[in-house]
Amino acid sequence: MIIAKDKLEYIVSTMPDNVDVEEVFDRILLMAKIQQARKQIEEGNFLSEEDMDKEIDSWD
Repeated sequence: MIIAKDKLEYIVSTMPDNVDVEEVFDRILLMAKIQQARKQIEEGNFLSEEDMDKEIDSWD
């Protein structure tokens, strides 16, 4: 997973002076996952709601 340096700087700059390291990692991971999901959507790599419903129904 890749995240841009400016996104890291934003995450760190919006946090309080003292922060739990796990929270920093959680926010970085969340931001990277959001960026990855947006890229997949732009590339058309996602399931429609109808296809998702079919996929979930197949789990039973």
